Amino acid sequence: MSENYVFKKSPYRFLMLSLVCLSSISVNYTQFQLTVFSGPFMQDFALSTTQYSAVILSYTITAGIFGIFGGALADRYGSRKIIVVLAFVSAFGALMRLFTHDFILFFVLSMLVGAFLGGGTAISGKIIGAWFPRKEMNVAFGVYCAGAALGIFVAQSTSFVYSGYVQALSVSGSIILISAFGWLIFGRNAPKNAPAFPGQPLLKYVKHVVRVKNFWLAAIGVMLFMCLIYTVSSTMPVAFIQGKGMIGPQAGLYSSLLNLFSLLGSVFIPFIQMRIGKMRPMLIWMNIIAAALFLLIWRFDGSSLMVMISLAGLFSCVGAPFFMAMLPRFPEIGTEYLGSANGITALIQYDIGCFLLPTFVLVPIIGSNYRILFYVCALLCVLMALCAVLLPEVGEKAAKT
Repeated sequence: MSENYVFKKSPYRFLMLSLVCLSSISVNYTQFQLTVFSGPFMQDFALSTTQYSAVILSYTITAGIFGIFGGALADRYGSRKIIVVLAFVSAFGALMRLFTHDFILFFVLSMLVGAFLGGGTAISGKIIGAWFPRKEMNVAFGVYCAGAALGIFVAQSTSFVYSGYVQALSVSGSIILISAFGWLIFGRNAPKNAPAFPGQPLLKYVKHVVRVKNFWLAAIGVMLFMCLIYTVSSTMPVAFIQGKGMIGPQAGLYSSLLNLFSLLGSVFIPFIQMRIGKMRPMLIWMNIIAAALFLLIWRFDGSSLMVMISLAGLFSCVGAPFFMAMLPRFPEIGTEYLGSANGITALIQYDIGCFLLPTFVLVPIIGSNYRILFYVCALLCVLMALCAVLLPEVGEKAAKT
């Protein structure tokens, strides 16, 4: 790193943050459109509940793989080149789904959709670190983490504008294609004259990270949060349609509230945490409150149900932003091992938390008894609180013992 380099804030950093966020927003928007059209989609493809869940969440497999290896590729070829290639791969997968009614092929093409998200996960630290000063990085990461919730919220709240899932998929695939061209035209690796981030010796750094106990607690916390969001987001619309007699757009609107308030909380609650100076108490108590809210949701209807869903989203939102913010504050990880730590976390959160657990464990347990869905959500919140209890306090005002 050049000692003579002086960081200068550029307005272009907001465009770069927007481009990074597009990977999460557009991919989640593309996949979660299908949750509102679950009835006709499952009927056309003759899908079981497990197969339906597998299709919705299949993109997380590829996202996890590129999340851990994409950083190494970006070190060698540059962040912009990698994300552009992966964005076009995702656009191809998304648009080609319009021409098939075969479950296996649709599943494989949906996996390709996750390539753009995996690339965004891999390069997010590099882009934000290059374009934002240190004091603005937490807020920038908070905005990036909110991208998934924004994509899911828009997908589930705007379904009424489409005549069916085929039209919806054509629009969302086009959005990913436009995002790919956006990166191709406007994307940059770093500001001019900025020092290059050194490439990481992947295997050496991974071996170090996996030996850190606190890393695993934080990574599992992120995994539990993603499992919560993706399980409830993929299943709640179906639960409201089949369990409460709602129509598709109404179920999508109600379900979207969870991600809307999770999004708002991910952006604004870190500001509250900065003033308090501690993370553990907020992680513990907000997740306990969220667990209680999830246990009560199924008992309500109408406006009361909307309020309960909104509050559950607000109180459960602290999982990913807080656990991810802890990683660089562990002395065993710091900034040197952060890239590898984020890569392993991406693999765990996407492939296990977003795909394997919801598809093959939780959805079969829930079955058609949708009350169990909210019991599962409450349990995930309690487990996140337990992870926080076992972690040291690393906030700005951490007590010295």
